[in-house]
Amino acid sequence: MGEIELDFGIFLFLLFVMICFIAASSMNPLHKVYLWFHVCMMLWPLSQFTLALMDNPFVQSIYVKLAFAGLSLTGYGWLLFSLFFTKRLNSMKKQHIAVLGIPAVVAGVVAVANPGEWFMKPVDGFYQIRDYGPLFWVFVAVALGYAVASASLLTTSLRRPEGKAIQKQAALFLSGLLLLVIFAIADVVLNVLYAGDRLVVPGMLSIGIMLSVLCFMLAIMRYNAFGVVSIARENVVRHMPAGVIVLDRHDLVIDLNDSAKRFGYAQKDRFFDLPGYLKDADDLHPSYVERFTTEKTRLLQFEVKLRNDGMRHVAFRITPIYNSRNDWIGRIILMNDVTKLRTLLEKTHKQNITLHLRNDELLKMQKELIEANEKLKRLAVTDELPGT
Repeated sequence: MGEIELDFGIFLFLLFVMICFIAASSMNPLHKVYLWFHVCMMLWPLSQFTLALMDNPFVQSIYVKLAFAGLSLTGYGWLLFSLFFTKRLNSMKKQHIAVLGIPAVVAGVVAVANPGEWFMKPVDGFYQIRDYGPLFWVFVAVALGYAVASASLLTTSLRRPEGKAIQKQAALFLSGLLLLVIFAIADVVLNVLYAGDRLVVPGMLSIGIMLSVLCFMLAIMRYNAFGVVSIARENVVRHMPAGVIVLDRHDLVIDLNDSAKRFGYAQKDRFFDLPGYLKDADDLHPSYVERFTTEKTRLLQFEVKLRNDGMRHVAFRITPIYNSRNDWIGRIILMNDVTKLRTLLEKTHKQNITLHLRNDELLKMQKELIEANEKLKRLAVTDELPGT
């Protein structure tokens, strides 16, 4: 008994750590929601398989309760996924999102606590066959409520004007949800309402979970439901003319795009040495290098002339990176080759100087003409005096 409880406790701990890792990672929120209720759905077939191997009623009760706890959170996961997919979750407050999960948490607590065996009780002392009480039907009502709410949200996506791809994704997600509900209802009807001679039809709900996951995978693989935005962002960064270098907290180059490679010096998985990179730079103020080393969490912008591979004007913008918890985790270096712009500005400046000099000459000539005109007027007045 002690060894089994220890192993099961370690399993729960590892599961908790995995969920915390998923929640704390920087992956897409839609990925997080899907992985969350995917894990919850996995608990049912795992528990049913383990239940058949155990002959200890206490251990059997643990796995049965774990399975129902996972089912209670599956409904909430479906609802969150539907809200994400229909782009309605972004406008909701965190308090409202938490309130939506209260019925699932209460249903899971009731299933685990099983007060007075009103949720379920074993037949002949073993949990392979169970009798269900009134709290079980409350649990079913809560699960169906989540399913109906999720289905209504996905149904609205079928009428959205964004395009056929979104509609096909929504249709596959909705099909997965309906398959899960149909097999769940069939399981309840065959194994609860009309369970004759205590015979159990195994695997009904597990088959529904499997078909539901297959619909999800088909939507993801065929229409790339989760990866379009991330792939588009990666392609934009990869092919943009500006050089992009991503550094970690210790100035190790994590990634860089093709343009950054053309600037030279920086290499992936090596430390970025800005002083060494700018050793051939002209007009570089020493404070920039010092601030790069000492003020890593602040924005830094400057422009230098580089003599490597000819004279080039390069504008640097070094921005700190913060995660969702506002912890500083690294920096992004953006490098723009502004040589053409700087050349045009210098030409424009020279032209402006030339125009300014010409304008001064014109003003000087104008002044001379005015002075000459004044002299002519005075001479004309002088010539007229003898005739009067």
